[in-house]
Amino acid sequence: MTRSGFPEIPAGFIREIQSYGSPLTHGLEAALDGEPSVAVRVNPAKSLPEGKWPGARRVPWCGEGFYLPERPLFTADPHLHQGRYYVQDASSMIIARIVAGLAGGSPVSYLDACAAPGGKTTAALAALPSGSAAVANEFDRKRHVILCENLAKWGVATTVTQGSVSRFRDYPATFDIVAADVPCSGEGMMRKDAEARRQWSEALTMQCAALQREIVADLWKAVKPGGYLVYSTCTFNRHENEENVEWIIDTLGGESVVPQGIDPSWGIAPGIDTDAHCMRFMPHRLDGEGLFMAIVRKSDEAEGKAPRATRGQSVRHDRRYDHCRQWIASPEAIISPEGNRLLAHIPSALPPALWPCIELGEIKGKDIVPSQQLAMSTMIDVGQFNSCEVSAETALAYLRREAVNIDAPRGFVLLTFDGLPLGWVKNLGNRANNLYPQEWRIRMALT
Repeated sequence: MTRSGFPEIPAGFIREIQSYGSPLTHGLEAALDGEPSVAVRVNPAKSLPEGKWPGARRVPWCGEGFYLPERPLFTADPHLHQGRYYVQDASSMIIARIVAGLAGGSPVSYLDACAAPGGKTTAALAALPSGSAAVANEFDRKRHVILCENLAKWGVATTVTQGSVSRFRDYPATFDIVAADVPCSGEGMMRKDAEARRQWSEALTMQCAALQREIVADLWKAVKPGGYLVYSTCTFNRHENEENVEWIIDTLGGESVVPQGIDPSWGIAPGIDTDAHCMRFMPHRLDGEGLFMAIVRKSDEAEGKAPRATRGQSVRHDRRYDHCRQWIASPEAIISPEGNRLLAHIPSALPPALWPCIELGEIKGKDIVPSQQLAMSTMIDVGQFNSCEVSAETALAYLRREAVNIDAPRGFVLLTFDGLPLGWVKNLGNRANNLYPQEWRIRMALT
């Protein structure tokens, strides 16, 4: 039976899947008319109250992932806005286990090339070893804005870029791991998204497959010899999945890699009609939406030279702002203004143009108005600021960007909720100016 409000599953899609003659697809059509589960992934760099979700079940392949017994009103939860957890389909959480296994406990350089809205990026950031350097890129400008917000709330210093992945041809042999969650036909979302059914066509799948090869060809140059490309889609057809993995191996010279730490009892299926090592997450075999993933290694003998430093890449410290260095736990940070913004650049193993930076605040005359990104950062030294713990009611009023009353010293005050930063106000004594970003505010009615 088709779910209410959803069109029929496209007949052409069903014929395509049935043409494979694989027992792995038996039951897929019926599962796509079922109800999707609700899952969240906890930020290990930020705490959550004990027993927040009674009855939650752990996601088998992700230690920080949980299935919830029902879908709460996430927008009304200040913990979400603090970046203490991320709402994410359980299948996608596998990236954390894959990245941790490939890194092997040593710092790596990591690129998430198609990163918005940020679910897989935040999962990877939680799994990367200490000292790693990460870049998240998004082509679409509107999705890039969402990515920036979600990564700022997650709080881990990350370089965020916007534009075509072709830009990374300027950084040959730079990254140990490149994740390419490429744009796809979205068949794996047919259980959650009615539009995924409406938009489907055979022509779309072929267009996506061609685009995916273009993206991978550009990214392959940025992978270090001996490094890894993690290729993924949220679709089921072989054109965008196994056939593209075989193209990477045959055309680019990659080596198929066996994913480590995968328990057969989880229900993750292998690839269909291929010798390449692939993972298929299929909703009739496990509790999660459709996902395909494969790891391809670049041979040690592959050509590649690290980029040379070029003029304009260096970042100079501005000693006028030395006092702001104390705001974050990074003594090596390089503090410099960019227009009216004050940034803290965090040196890494990547070229300086790709160093992550934290916006410390906005320069207004002699004042520096502290930024929301600073409040959310796991590097902030809270002891450097006046702070005030607020109730859930006040926290929601603040997140709606309403006026709040607090008992705190005058000046800039860091509001906290359940012991972690929420954001800034400027306390004037008789009132407090709400400094929460206008574009982040809660717009929906919560009652």
